[in-house]
Amino acid sequence: MSEETLDNDLSFVEARLGIQAESFLHSDIGKYLTGRAELEIEEGRDELEAATGDKEITVAKDKIRGARRFIVWLGNAIQNGRIAEDQIRAEKEA
Repeated sequence: MSEETLDNDLSFVEARLGIQAESFLHSDIGKYLTGRAELEIEEGRDELEAATGDKEITVAKDKIRGARRFIVWLGNAIQNGRIAEDQIRAEKEA
């Protein structure tokens, strides 16, 4: 398999994954989970504000980081998919 074919295959996989991620984001379960993640971030901030000890601070930060990661991963999948779609279009036009 040539490097160009492999790049095309990877671009198609990333583009498809991005489309699926975007569909997921707009689905009922996607809206629910992103809403839960946003709520976790808000709760974590409240807990961080009220924290008095190192352990409470660490727990609150972990809560925030975990929820942010979910949102970032989903956003990255969508963004990478769009970039892959643009690359595929550019290759077809070349």
